[in-house]
Amino acid sequence: MFESERDERLVLSTRHIKLRTVLFVLAFLLAIFSFTYGIRQMTHKDPGLYEVDINPDAENTLYNFGFHLFYYFDGSSNEIKQAQNQLRDFYSISLGRVVKELDPVREYDSLVSLAALNAHPGEAIEISEELMDVLQDAYARQSDVYSLFNGPLYGLWQDILSLSEPQDSDPVNDSNVRERIELFSTLGEETFGELHFSGNTVTYLPGEGYLDLIAENEYPEQFIDLNLLHDAYVLRLVARDLIANGWTKGFLQSDSGTLVLLGDMEIEGLNLCGIDTENAVLKNVAVYAPSPGAAMSRFTILGGEEAAYYTIEDEGKIHYRHPYYLDSGVPQERLGISYVIDEGGDPVDAVNANLLLQKNILPKDKEFFYSLLGEENIYYSDLADRLAVSDANAQIREPAQ
Repeated sequence: MFESERDERLVLSTRHIKLRTVLFVLAFLLAIFSFTYGIRQMTHKDPGLYEVDINPDAENTLYNFGFHLFYYFDGSSNEIKQAQNQLRDFYSISLGRVVKELDPVREYDSLVSLAALNAHPGEAIEISEELMDVLQDAYARQSDVYSLFNGPLYGLWQDILSLSEPQDSDPVNDSNVRERIELFSTLGEETFGELHFSGNTVTYLPGEGYLDLIAENEYPEQFIDLNLLHDAYVLRLVARDLIANGWTKGFLQSDSGTLVLLGDMEIEGLNLCGIDTENAVLKNVAVYAPSPGAAMSRFTILGGEEAAYYTIEDEGKIHYRHPYYLDSGVPQERLGISYVIDEGGDPVDAVNANLLLQKNILPKDKEFFYSLLGEENIYYSDLADRLAVSDANAQIREPAQ
């Protein structure tokens, strides 16, 4: 009797072990399935607009600050993943090459950058066709708002803005900085020198005594510097690369406020904003729908995340400090909110026009919103729920419909 009951218990125990084993295996398989399904759902890609990162192990990771590519991907999840990888590789190479070529400070073994001109003044430097086009274009844009030779002062101002306490080195508080800025501001164009182009070489010929002046005043040795047009040139060249290789359903933008729509990218509209100075907030003024391939430049120092780097008060007057300057590089007291939209799609034209707008057209006594469309029409808002249309001299012609 006892043995029979014992045998039965042994049989039951064995069955329990088998049952537990089966249940464990099923639970394990379910966990694996759940984990796999969860990962699949996390990595599943639906058609839509994605930001394209650069390769994390690419050398140009260090040079990607301030530039962004957004692209519309379509197809199955696997097709989207494959396309994303392909575009990431292409974009990483293109952006890395362009940023290095336009670097006024560092020289590279793989290519010739602007830094080679700064490091070897008076020598003929062989450069790429791409860099040649940029230099010739920037050299031709010399005006009362832009100078290709403002590198030393631009570098000085960027150094100040990068400090944890930039107010201490502001011209208002630092007499040495103020004297250096005033000295540089009095220099004539002949002092800066000129560029000489010959075949595939370019030579920087500084004016007499200029190199000694830079050394004596401890300016950064960035004689040639694209400064305010730098980001626009980066976007121009990278956009050309993308379009030439069939990547046309996206847009590029910089943190400095420049946007380029690629050839087939359509958007419903850009929100154009003005400042409600009474309440110190941004206010939507209009929506503009640019054509595919259009470029836009936006300048502002007021409102939200785009506030000034810092403000400083001098004799009861508040100065807004920001990366932009006009003329010789003297920091501006203000920068009006302004948009320049170039339907032709050249971001350099858009930014250059915005500089001209700030210098020659924007009223200094009011915070107006501007948008330059085409070559002559400027739309601005008095924030009275309407837009007005003016000519290039900011004379009101008619209310916008």
